[in-house]
Amino acid sequence: MGKTICLIALLTLFGGSAFSQADHLISNSTTAGDRLEATVICLDAIEAPTKYNAYAKEFIDLASFPKKAINLSQDEYRKEINDWLIDNPALVSNILTKKQISNDKLYGPRPHKKEPLK
Repeated sequence: MGKTICLIALLTLFGGSAFSQADHLISNSTTAGDRLEATVICLDAIEAPTKYNAYAKEFIDLASFPKKAINLSQDEYRKEINDWLIDNPALVSNILTKKQISNDKLYGPRPHKKEPLK
């Protein structure tokens, strides 16, 4: 009986923290593809700002946006941005929406539909 109570106590203590640490994986409604696209948009706006990606400036100027350190590789910085987008899933859809609005202004309105990759 004592072993059962200890086991239940351990599972209660550590099981709850395991769920809370992985909670962003369950409740995150963005897809990996959308996050990748938003990450590329942000990196492009940082490395080569133009009128075509100016819409992303409001997102990369946020105080919480990861800043690139001198000793950080490109892959590590990309991962930091992706992790930031995982923590802020609403920004992914905002970035993609701003991209569509900006592209419509630059190129004229066109239908936006996602087609599966072949």
